Amino acid sequence: MAFAAPHGPVAIIGTGRVGSSMRHGLLRVGREVVVYSRSYLNGTLQPFDLARAETILLCVPDRAITEVAAYVGPLLAPWQVLAHCSGAMTLAPLRAVTCAQVGSLHPLRAIPKPRTDLGGALAVIDFLDGDGIAKRRLRTLAQSLGMQPTFISSDKRALYHAASVIAANGAMALLAESAELFVQCGMTRSVAKHAALGLLLSAHGSISRQSIAESLTGPIARGDVAVVRMHLEALEALPTGESKELYRALGARLLPLSRELGEAEPSTLDQIEQLLETPTKSPAVKAKRRESARSK
Repeated sequence: MAFAAPHGPVAIIGTGRVGSSMRHGLLRVGREVVVYSRSYLNGTLQPFDLARAETILLCVPDRAITEVAAYVGPLLAPWQVLAHCSGAMTLAPLRAVTCAQVGSLHPLRAIPKPRTDLGGALAVIDFLDGDGIAKRRLRTLAQSLGMQPTFISSDKRALYHAASVIAANGAMALLAESAELFVQCGMTRSVAKHAALGLLLSAHGSISRQSIAESLTGPIARGDVAVVRMHLEALEALPTGESKELYRALGARLLPLSRELGEAEPSTLDQIEQLLETPTKSPAVKAKRRESARSK
């Protein structure tokens, strides 16, 4: 992959996973980088520390952005860019405290550890109307990291971040739920995790080569009413109804994809839709769950 030519120095405030990964990537392509920890801000950071920095990145937790921006923002000049790396926060905390150009650059990638490679990830960039310098610099910075810049509107940040959480953290929740059900089938936790993860990775490999609908497999995609009914009955027998409700919610989302795929008869998908919408809790199961709740 061809990287953009190096530009001016970058100051990174925050030494966590995001800040460390940004620093590692920028140094690797020859950018000049200086890093400050949040603790360094306590009366120590001076205007001359940031005077040469072309772009200042706030790689701190969302809850700290307003406080850190209030400290750093007044030290900056109009030609500099102050940006945060949050997915959910707007630019208001930055605009309120600085005369610098403002923006944000959010790496759309799970960053589980410092020095995570950001190459190939989307870089979701936000900037205020008129802050063209911020747009250009953040785009160039993202490209120098091997990321693919894309842009969103500030008023959609919360929705954008919710979508990101569904994809990343939601996958972890589904993995945990699947593994727990495997354990209840008699697998050890290690084997259960391996089983659930293997399925998730195989689905990911398929989706990377074709559309989501084309990658769909399973009983709903093929219109197997009997198997879906068996699943619901098995989940109904569990002490709590959470697994069944999750199955029903996910199944409802799979139905339009299955219709798009077109492998199942529409009439069978209609039957599955009715199954997923109909509560089937039996009196015996209700009594079992009440007893389980009392024993806790």
